[in-house]
Amino acid sequence: IIHIAQPENVEGWLLAATDAGVVDFDIIGISYYTGWSDHSLRTLGNFINQLRHRFGKEVMIVETAYPWTLGSVRESATNIVDDTFLLDGYPASPEGQLDFMVDLTQTVYDAGGLGVIYWEPAWVSTDCSTLWGQGSHWENATFFDFRNDDEVLEGIEFLQADYMYPVDFSLSMILEGEQPETVFLRADFTGMGRRLLSIPPAADGRFVLNTRLPAGTEIHYQFFGALPANDDTALIYGACLDEEGMFVLTVPITASDIQHTAGTCDVAVHPS
Repeated sequence: IIHIAQPENVEGWLLAATDAGVVDFDIIGISYYTGWSDHSLRTLGNFINQLRHRFGKEVMIVETAYPWTLGSVRESATNIVDDTFLLDGYPASPEGQLDFMVDLTQTVYDAGGLGVIYWEPAWVSTDCSTLWGQGSHWENATFFDFRNDDEVLEGIEFLQADYMYPVDFSLSMILEGEQPETVFLRADFTGMGRRLLSIPPAADGRFVLNTRLPAGTEIHYQFFGALPANDDTALIYGACLDEEGMFVLTVPITASDIQHTAGTCDVAVHPS
């Protein structure tokens, strides 16, 4: 995992790292603290989706927290997670903390991310000191109630919530004859707008994009054999396309390999 603090810093850091040849990692880890980020849950989901497709890596939130109160045990140890971290609809209460964590986790799953790690759920107040005061600076963002002998709060139940998990599937293009070095994909599910994804050939000669989306999602996409991406270079064509020349597909409910053959509307769906 490469762990980068706050979504706003991720893309530039990764571009610099990959340009320098740093590619031997599996997961992009992101810290997401609402008080230090301009991202809402919705825009965070879009961003995670974009990162997955642009860099071809898994993504997860590896550090986050939300307050269950704005109170504290000792005034000498000021809480870091204050009212600037609050989002509309998620008050600083045990219920608000739980609701935020459940909605954040579902957002990550809907965007194809791996999940969420909470930090730091057990930093309760003690007689220990930091340079800034005695006690905890995070006690209002733990999963333990300092008002009630550190009873476990309901926020921890986000780990057992009933989530809807996305489906792994692949889109592949089969070309006959001379193979190009890459094909290009334009899709409405990558978080990248109209920007193209470059897809190199797999070992079996197919051009494959592996992705993950909620079952039942309607997606629109088109493969191109060369640039510029237009009707002349489109690889799927026929009556199956929408008004913008895109193929329309509903994400299946089980893991699948969805294969296209260049020059046709033919599509084959195989369990994977």
